[in-house]
Amino acid sequence: MKRSWILWILFLALIYVVITRFVEIRQFVRVLLQGQWQWVLAAALLQGLHYILYAAIYDASFETVGVESHMRELVPVVFASLFVNFFAITGGVAIFIDDMATRGRSAARATAGTILGLIADYGTFVILVIVTIAYLATQHLFTTLEIITASILVSTTVGLALVLLLALWRPLWLRGLLNWVQRAINQLGRWIRHKPWLPEDWARRNASEFAQAAFALVTRPRPASYAFLYALIHHLVGVISLYTLFLAFHQPVTAWVLLAAYTMGILFWTVSPTPQGIGFVEGAMVLTMTSLGIPAASATVITLAFRGVSFWLPLLVGVLFWPRVRSFGGK
Repeated sequence: MKRSWILWILFLALIYVVITRFVEIRQFVRVLLQGQWQWVLAAALLQGLHYILYAAIYDASFETVGVESHMRELVPVVFASLFVNFFAITGGVAIFIDDMATRGRSAARATAGTILGLIADYGTFVILVIVTIAYLATQHLFTTLEIITASILVSTTVGLALVLLLALWRPLWLRGLLNWVQRAINQLGRWIRHKPWLPEDWARRNASEFAQAAFALVTRPRPASYAFLYALIHHLVGVISLYTLFLAFHQPVTAWVLLAAYTMGILFWTVSPTPQGIGFVEGAMVLTMTSLGIPAASATVITLAFRGVSFWLPLLVGVLFWPRVRSFGGK
């Protein structure tokens, strides 16, 4: 299928999302209109900065592994990934790699850069999760589900780090792993199309480029440290954005309750069986806030408003960026 058709398919998918989620979208709009508009606007602008910083994480990560990237290219990809993740949980990650590859960059290095970006994002967020769960434990409020979800996030972060360490310290093991992947994919290709999908040198070439990218982490630590710094600021801006919504609805909140509400919401957004954590994020945030003394009505309104400015609004605004995303057939 030509990439020029992808945009049309995505627009049809967008119409499907709007129709099937129209009640929720209308509810978010109604809630936002109830808040003090200056603070709601501030929350929306802070979320814009939140996503720009997310693009900066990947910009620094790609620079670390020697992949040329520009913020003007990555910001549209970040917003596009929101929509892709709505239909495929890991699709948002793949779009970073695919966009770099369509621009002529090394797919293997782009993969290493994407993994580093995820490690920076998850790694800094894990710190917030640990602090939050420790606080909830002092209040006797943490649950088994929260522990399991946090454990999945930590395990994912460690697993991603091990992939880069494998490329750095045991490149031959990585080569063997990629050889196995190549054989499996080509066997499937022969079964479906009667010819292999990957070239014979795919495993060797990608293992070599991936190892070089991993080595760059050691030789170029400065941009890698920037990725972690951007990730930390990215989450800090997210917390401040949530705080402005407490102000918008005139609900007092302590720093601990604010941090717990944000952390639990993002945790169940990141690790969730539903697209973009729909249902789980809202439930986790409301439950956390009410357990810590926030009135149920205020907790519900603030949660819905936060989801509106952090997910639904960026998802719909992101449509404007689609024509600039190479993976969507853009230029």
